[in-house]
Amino acid sequence: MERISKTAAKAIDWSGTRLICIAADFNKYDEHAVQQINRNINLIRYKLFADDLLMLELVNAVVENSPQHITVDGPTSGNGKRHTRTQREQLSSASPALLSLYEQLKSYVLSLSDEVQFKELKLYDAFRLIRNFLCVAVYPVTDPHLRLWLKINPQHIQLEEGFSRDVTNIGHWGTGDVELIVRNEHDLDKAKLLIEKAWQEN
Repeated sequence: MERISKTAAKAIDWSGTRLICIAADFNKYDEHAVQQINRNINLIRYKLFADDLLMLELVNAVVENSPQHITVDGPTSGNGKRHTRTQREQLSSASPALLSLYEQLKSYVLSLSDEVQFKELKLYDAFRLIRNFLCVAVYPVTDPHLRLWLKINPQHIQLEEGFSRDVTNIGHWGTGDVELIVRNEHDLDKAKLLIEKAWQEN
């Protein structure tokens, strides 16, 4: 806050911050210490093979699992702001069918690799390796569906009306330039191919 104003500091979502430690190696005590600290910390080991060849290896990643204390403006707050439902609120009002679809998606993405990390955020959930490659939001009321944002180039895939679209220049939650609408298991099967592509490219 000494470097930026208090107003700017308050506008930052500090719950999404992450500490990345890069070193030639870590010992077992380093890894144990990180596990004991309930914070977003990544340990990355580097190895220099040549002047122009560097390998980075994710050794350990800890995702903070403490509940986020989020204050949202309610509809009766009197300040004219519209209440935005959090991801947890959306999930709590989702139908069993939509919840099942969400759990199937989550299980599939986590099965791609032991290095895939899951992060619960205020308005959506994120899956990442070193960086986000997939974000998911639940829409349980009108036209119940899952909305996915993938970090892939929309010009490298065949877009399908009603299922996928290019949101490069459209404001949206999450990370990624391709948006998918998943309403059923058939949509999920189609989405898996693109999810795997995003995972491989990130």
